[in-house]
Amino acid sequence: MFQFSFSVSKTISRNTSSYPIILSQVKARSEYFRLNPADNSFDSYIESIIIPKVIYDWENLTKYLLLDRTMQSFVPNLKSIRTEQINILLPYLNIREFTNVKYYPESWDYSAAKTTVDGSYYFFVPEAKNQPHKLNIKEKYLPFELFAMENNLEINYKGGFEDNDFNDLNESIVDALACQAAMIIDSRNGLCQDFFSDIIKEVYADYSINKQEIVVL
Repeated sequence: MFQFSFSVSKTISRNTSSYPIILSQVKARSEYFRLNPADNSFDSYIESIIIPKVIYDWENLTKYLLLDRTMQSFVPNLKSIRTEQINILLPYLNIREFTNVKYYPESWDYSAAKTTVDGSYYFFVPEAKNQPHKLNIKEKYLPFELFAMENNLEINYKGGFEDNDFNDLNESIVDALACQAAMIIDSRNGLCQDFFSDIIKEVYADYSINKQEIVVL
């Protein structure tokens, strides 16, 4: 089976009004704050810089989305789908809703808006563990011809936790993120040089999208 990917993406919106970890969780895991419990001089720095950075780095390293966001992704070089034995991989994990799939058809006149693909034409193989969703065009609608241009086939979707409601977020992720933030503070104060402990690395690996060989047709 051939596999290729929606490998070009852009964020339409990303909710940064709250994060899955808070100041008290970071302090509770920090050696520096164990030794200096009354020090609040880092509080603003932790909340405005360190926590957002840790979450941003997590999402970019693992591709597992946490913050509620609206996304748009494209397949760079796709001109035709001629067999049902093709999976088109989504670029992120924890996608919760697909809005639509759009494309310029082979007969595009250079002025019309992209065509929205009828939802009955395709299906998704569900996300499973480290495997992202996969889009498949149903066999009876093949061949599926597209206008030859960059980033033609487009998918719009929403990912992360809706409205940043992190109640169902696995506690191991919360712990890894808070520990990572605490270690940044500890390192800044000469107490720790290792930004990733083995435990943190293991959690990051558990939620990282699988690296797969991509075949560009």
